[in-house]
Amino acid sequence: MKYINKRQNPIDNLPPEEIENSLKAVNDYFSESWLCIKKGSHILQKLWNRRDALSTVELFTFGRAILQLQKIDHAWLNSQIKLVKAKDVNNQRGAIFEIIAISYLCTKQLATPAPMNQKGYDVDVNISGSEIYRISIKNYSQSSHERIFHQRMDTARKKYLSTSRTGGNFNFQLYISALKWPSENDWQLLYAALAKLSITFQGIRIVQQIENSWSIIINQLSPEPYENIDNRRLSYTFIGIAPYHQNEQQNFISKLDSAVYNLEKHVESALKIYPFVFIRLPPNASADTMYSWVLEYLKNVTDHRVCIFCGRHEPQHAMVYSTVRRAPLHGATNVSHPRPGDYPRRSRHHPQPRGRPLEQGPLRHIPSAL
Repeated sequence: MKYINKRQNPIDNLPPEEIENSLKAVNDYFSESWLCIKKGSHILQKLWNRRDALSTVELFTFGRAILQLQKIDHAWLNSQIKLVKAKDVNNQRGAIFEIIAISYLCTKQLATPAPMNQKGYDVDVNISGSEIYRISIKNYSQSSHERIFHQRMDTARKKYLSTSRTGGNFNFQLYISALKWPSENDWQLLYAALAKLSITFQGIRIVQQIENSWSIIINQLSPEPYENIDNRRLSYTFIGIAPYHQNEQQNFISKLDSAVYNLEKHVESALKIYPFVFIRLPPNASADTMYSWVLEYLKNVTDHRVCIFCGRHEPQHAMVYSTVRRAPLHGATNVSHPRPGDYPRRSRHHPQPRGRPLEQGPLRHIPSAL
């Protein structure tokens, strides 16, 4: 067990040999010398050099997908691996997600990756003798606005910690909610307020609003009965949220509509081929908000016929303090469902489908880092 013995392993429902073989597949395709580069910028290098349970699950998921795709279309897999190794980060993530997604789809039905450089779709899934889902797989990444929000909120966290008391007496949980999309002036107001708050907080709950920009709640962090907190260090939780930027919906719908348009060019209405868009949302996306965006899109655009599925998968650790080991969990949100039976025009009022539903393999985990 060359690979698994070096790592935390929360996967106790599978033989160790299966986990080892999946990690070996990653090593075989990317080489240990490349994976082991310290401070490497590639996401696989970062995962490989970590030893925690979550990184083990993510590497296992990817390696297992590689092993499955080897059996289906080795040439296609090699072309995707080249994209994963390339420098473009978006291509890296898109190729990784395609490998994982198709591996899930091929466990209970025949899945055939599209020819290399095929425009419009990524895989055909045969759901019966004559019915096929033609699927476009899209990885909707974190937007530039959201990345900036994370960076600025991390600056806020560091500013609070730089002047806060240490020693464990004032462990805290801090919740910051933007009442609108923050401007530069709003961020400066927040930084100044946190600098004061870090000095005045004495372990008693404080609620305050900064003009019409921010709502802040801070309280002492109290451990659960089964938890022990190291009093020699500062422990805290820091949560920052904001409404979506005003352009976020337009950006999402634009990419969705482009995927639908390009996909439908490769589906002939006379054939039993059903267009299907599979979109992976960022782990911290608001599923409810994007659900409403997709429904609005389907309601307002009636000149296409398509099935849409949006999934958001959130790896977590279930901290179970018993004989049960810590286990990674996942969640997925179904935003719309396919209606393959009579190949209808897009509408919210179609009859129930008569065709066979598309089946996925076990959704063990779609990695957050990947």
